[in-house]
Amino acid sequence: MTELERVQPRASALQYKPKRGIHSQLHQLIDELRTDYHETAKKGVGSFSYYLGYLKRVGFQEAYRIRAEVRQSKTNTPKKLFWWRVGQLLKEKKKFSS
Repeated sequence: MTELERVQPRASALQYKPKRGIHSQLHQLIDELRTDYHETAKKGVGSFSYYLGYLKRVGFQEAYRIRAEVRQSKTNTPKKLFWWRVGQLLKEKKKFSS
């Protein structure tokens, strides 16, 4: 085995393997959000299904836009700001649909 072979990692070890259960862009976004906000709940508030239920009503594009706004802001509580913006958006949607 040459020095180069020993130091250089194998190509198969570097291949991307998607997480189990992540099927769409929305699922990927939710997984990233939960990781960013240190959410580990299996049930209830903070769980994957909790995020999915809200963000399906908001839509992927809007959720992604809100996430980008929160990341650019200088807030100490990004999770709280994210959920406040989601709530405001849902209130606006409800007002226009009535």
